[in-house]
Amino acid sequence: ITGQINTELLKFNKNPETNLNIFADFQGRTELNLTQTSSIDDHWDQSILLHGNGTFGNIDDNKDGFLDRPKGNQLNAAYLLNYNDLGHSGLGSHFGINFLKDNRKAGQMDYNWQLPQNMQSAYGVGIDTQRFQVWNKTGFVFPGKPYQSIGWMNQFTYHQQDSFYGARNYNGNQKTYFSNLIFESIIANTNNKYKVGASFLLDVYDENYLAQLFKRTETAPGVFAEYTLTGDK
Repeated sequence: ITGQINTELLKFNKNPETNLNIFADFQGRTELNLTQTSSIDDHWDQSILLHGNGTFGNIDDNKDGFLDRPKGNQLNAAYLLNYNDLGHSGLGSHFGINFLKDNRKAGQMDYNWQLPQNMQSAYGVGIDTQRFQVWNKTGFVFPGKPYQSIGWMNQFTYHQQDSFYGARNYNGNQKTYFSNLIFESIIANTNNKYKVGASFLLDVYDENYLAQLFKRTETAPGVFAEYTLTGDK
């Protein structure tokens, strides 16, 4: 099975809501989650999503000289802005922005994180990741035709990873733009439904591994059509 997954994040639902969740365990793992949804006016609402976690301490229960799990921390924040006027004008739109910063350290217990990489005698791994996303989904339902609609989705992603594995360095940068346009309607009656649309995917890669540069750009334009026949119940 393959294909795309439509992920829905927390949205406002009738009443403002704020939730706080805090977690900690004896292995040095801590987490904090904060979500808040509220209404701006009759058509606009917003959501704020925050997540942070940290893994601390040097744990080597099997005594092999290596950390049993990576140490590090992560900050993940998202802001969602939603417009809903489907019942009147037929227009709805969702805007979102997300930022993630993740830092991980792993390797041998004797690795000295205060020394430069080229002066180390032990093996270590360091991964620093930053990711930024912005997206929009806009849809329109034709007046008097609840079975007919058009939707357009656009998303841009920036991903940066700076890392090392022992004496080997890897730095990678990826920029992705995805756009998808879809039109849905019927033929004669609602037993005959169809969808047509177009999509476009752009990936720009810039990688550096062992002082070797790898750059490439990939594009994937496409069109699609789908017909669904349903019988009487």
